[in-house]
Amino acid sequence: LVDELSNGEISLEGFPQARDLAMECFRWARSESWYDQARCIYIAEAEGRDVTLKLVHLDPGPYLKKILSGFGGHIRFSGTLSPLGLYQKLHGVVSGPAERTASPFTAEQLDVLIVDDVPTYWRSRDRSLSKLVTLIAEVISARSGNYLVALPSFEYLRSVAGSLAERCPHLNLVAQKPAMSPDERTEFVEHFQSESAQSVGLVVLGGVFAESVDFSAFRATRALSGSRALNGSTIAGVICVGLGLPPPDLERKRLQAYFSSQGDDGHTVAFVQPAMTKIVQMAGRLLRDPEDRGVLCLIDPRFTDPACQRFFPAHWQPKVIRSACVAEHLDNFWQGATGSPRLR
Repeated sequence: LVDELSNGEISLEGFPQARDLAMECFRWARSESWYDQARCIYIAEAEGRDVTLKLVHLDPGPYLKKILSGFGGHIRFSGTLSPLGLYQKLHGVVSGPAERTASPFTAEQLDVLIVDDVPTYWRSRDRSLSKLVTLIAEVISARSGNYLVALPSFEYLRSVAGSLAERCPHLNLVAQKPAMSPDERTEFVEHFQSESAQSVGLVVLGGVFAESVDFSAFRATRALSGSRALNGSTIAGVICVGLGLPPPDLERKRLQAYFSSQGDDGHTVAFVQPAMTKIVQMAGRLLRDPEDRGVLCLIDPRFTDPACQRFFPAHWQPKVIRSACVAEHLDNFWQGATGSPRLR
């Protein structure tokens, strides 16, 4: 199709679908000249009669280095660029200057707990569901306020939501659904505006509510009206259930193999890095103001692995704790905070 259109003038005004296809083909052909083909793979996925062809660039570092070298200078910054060495390599500027700025928050503001005795592996989820829900109830009852619970899949989310609703019928539970409309998303966030009800939002890691949503934006509205948030901040705690590793599909396996062949840790690049990026982004919904305090509860024994902890921000000072000790620990943490008391 691209060759035919390149060699002659063909009017596609009366064929809008063919015109869209032609533009997609042109973009595809142009993109093939951007990258080193040795670092690319093609993946075909079929669903019924529909076939999707993907061009996956395994290592964009050399291409990014070429593009960035065309500028007199460049600045790359993000809240999820730890460890710096890994991202420098992925961006193609291994020898470039890098600096990790200090966090505006302190370890005293954020209580990071790693609960390592509640298994969240797929095969263990049914057996550990009751224990997990009990733990979540302990965290959210330790301090009045709003909470977010992040899970790796909608299936797991529905199971936890059903059990948590039975155990804590007094809570205002709101759960993310697949393909929510803009109005539904707005309605979800508005649950956290309430001055009287404690809301617990269940969301998926890496989803629309896990990144770039500032729940504390509603604090300014309340301040202007003279009202006050339940706990000083909009979100009192974030609970991340499971590491949320991406599935080992063909793309991930090829990515792992490629970086392993380059002498790097392919498993980290293909699986751990995208999973931990989602965790750090999810935790970013918590502290939004210098006066905020909150709890981040990471439920999975794999969070004790140094390979995961190297992605932790500098102000995270994690404590490994058994689920049976969480309630007492949180009572001690919240003793110095002002606001509403523990819920019973």
